[in-house]
Amino acid sequence: MRVVDFDPGDKWRRSLNRVSDLKPVLKRWGMIGVEASINAFREQSYGGVTWQPRAVPNVYGLIADFDDGRNPPKRRLEARPALVDTGNLKRSISFRTSKDSVTIGTQVKYAARLHEGGPIQSRKITEKVQRRAAKYIAKQTDAMQKRLNFLLSPSLLGETLTGEVEPRPFVGMTPDLEDTFVQVLRDYITS
Repeated sequence: MRVVDFDPGDKWRRSLNRVSDLKPVLKRWGMIGVEASINAFREQSYGGVTWQPRAVPNVYGLIADFDDGRNPPKRRLEARPALVDTGNLKRSISFRTSKDSVTIGTQVKYAARLHEGGPIQSRKITEKVQRRAAKYIAKQTDAMQKRLNFLLSPSLLGETLTGEVEPRPFVGMTPDLEDTFVQVLRDYITS
């Protein structure tokens, strides 16, 4: 029997030693994943899925403002990029690593509904909401009054509005991200 010894050489030895410590790769993947998610808010798409524009006026936001006793901000009546209101969701995207994985996401409680889509419900339309809505609507243009006057209907008192949020994915593995991750790992192993 013939025996051949294999000496991988210094370059391969260094590469094999690096594979046992993936923390730098995982950290880089996390930073790249967060950057891709943040870019989705500017591009209004993620992983090939273009986001549906946000509704104008933002009726659910108006109801929440009236319920909280706040004067609604102008943005409630403006065509604005989807998922961009206060900036909280975008700022909350982060990552954490373990020994052999990276998790990219957010702890914002409403994030899953916006990411996956699905049913939504407004706050209850109370007398307070209708009183504040009436004052607010009276100051709007005729066209906007026509779009919002339904909120003043007596039949809505004590009710909530229900609707559907379109999926607007902003985190997760995409083919481009996977290619980038593979390249990062390849560069790490061979450097």
